[in-house]
Amino acid sequence: MRSTRFALFGSILLLGSGLQAQAPTPSKDLTLLNLPLSSDPLVRNRIPLTEALSEVGVQVREGYVLFGIEVHLKEDKEPTVSMNLPADSTLGEALREILAQLPNYKYEIAGTRLINIYPEGAKTNPENVLNIRVQRFDVVNEPPATLLSTPQLFIAELNKRLTVPPRAGEPTGSIGPTMRPVGGTRVTLRLRNVTVRGILNSVSEETAQAPSEFRPLGWVYSFQPNPASPVGGTHAWTFHWSVPSNWKR
Repeated sequence: MRSTRFALFGSILLLGSGLQAQAPTPSKDLTLLNLPLSSDPLVRNRIPLTEALSEVGVQVREGYVLFGIEVHLKEDKEPTVSMNLPADSTLGEALREILAQLPNYKYEIAGTRLINIYPEGAKTNPENVLNIRVQRFDVVNEPPATLLSTPQLFIAELNKRLTVPPRAGEPTGSIGPTMRPVGGTRVTLRLRNVTVRGILNSVSEETAQAPSEFRPLGWVYSFQPNPASPVGGTHAWTFHWSVPSNWKR
């Protein structure tokens, strides 16, 4: 919901100025993409996409970056990428090198420190579960790792989409309470008329309010298509690490 307001505000400004050409990259986006990486080269060969983004993230100096990643699997495997980044590269240069190897994937600045990575067309696909519209999302004092790893337990609309109706005569049941981590940071959110993707983004952004001993978290949604499945395939979520230990310095 928050990002929708920003997008609308940007559209009004563009219309009011009479510009016809594509607007330049906003300065806040350039600030994120221009974050410097380590003074050492970063060289990796054929590693999973989520791992590559983690390695890039922990190399960031003068701040941090979070990733919200949607990845489509093939035979239960992520796409792989290689990296050959010279010393003192920037975050933007790293993203360009990675996504040049995955032409069907795009990136989008989703927040001050958050970047979404997703397959082309994913955000407009009505069958994509991340695009489910949620009218009301309220959580109080919940561990963000739990929210990001099992969002279907907190989002009724998502749980409904992923629940297979039992056949006649089959026993029914539900998932019981999940184990809650002891200690750590907690998240309280009250969102209205937002997508599942927007909820995950909001949870990730809220983790940046944590004390310095707790690193902020991104998220990963992986999908293995299966036409024979009543829910379209295998859906899985987890949290994503990409923040160096000195992220608040």
